[in-house]
Amino acid sequence: MLIDFGDVGSGTVSLDPITLELCLYFHPQFTPVSAAWLHGLDADNWNLLDQYAASMPRPQFVKDCRAWAHEVAASGREVLASAYAYLVRQLKYPDTDKALAQRLLESVKKTIYSTYD
Repeated sequence: MLIDFGDVGSGTVSLDPITLELCLYFHPQFTPVSAAWLHGLDADNWNLLDQYAASMPRPQFVKDCRAWAHEVAASGREVLASAYAYLVRQLKYPDTDKALAQRLLESVKKTIYSTYD
């Protein structure tokens, strides 16, 4: 399966479902659509799936992407690393919401430290 032809390379298996989930906020074609509901996004709690997904207009989509990521990943740590890598990469693009990326990054980091520290 190929999600982003412009960014092809070897990576973790869980990167595809995480990319699909997170592109809702950062992909240029989705950004105008998502702008209306981004203000209610619980970005500080990406790790608390039920709470986080409830802040989304399509919570089941988010839950399905995350379930897929955990199903194919070698570990929960891989899913977190995939999310972190995707979000860090968003910081290089000039037209992305840097504040949102940083809030999501902090949530992922919080989970890494609380789970694996």
